[in-house]
Amino acid sequence: MILGSDPATGLEVLLLKGPYGFYAQLGQTPQDKSVKPKRAAWPKNLPAASADLDTALKLLALPRQLGLHPETGKPIEASIGRFGPYLKHDGMFKSIPKAETCTTLPWRGQSSC
Repeated sequence: MILGSDPATGLEVLLLKGPYGFYAQLGQTPQDKSVKPKRAAWPKNLPAASADLDTALKLLALPRQLGLHPETGKPIEASIGRFGPYLKHDGMFKSIPKAETCTTLPWRGQSSC
C-alpha cells in the first residue's frame, strides 16, 4: 500500500507485509537484491489499517539522536528493536516503557519528531 511520498527524497513510502509483520519501506524494491531500501518495522500496537505517511516517516527516521549525555558528552539514540522501544548510549541499551514510543520522546526541546 502506498502511503505517500517522502518530502526529502521524493520516493514513495510503502506499507508492506513480510514474514515478521508489517513494515514501512522507502522506495520500491530494486531489481538488484544486494541493494536494500530503508525499512522500519511497523509497531505491533498500531493497526496496519490505520497506517499513515506521518507515522511511517517517523519510523523510517529511526534511530534518532535525542541529544548528548550531560556527563559523557556521547550521543543518546532512540529506536525500536525486537523487544520494543529502547535508548542507546555508549554501547548500552535500556528499554523504554511500552506506554512511551521513541517517536514521542522529547527531542531537542520538542514533544515529538
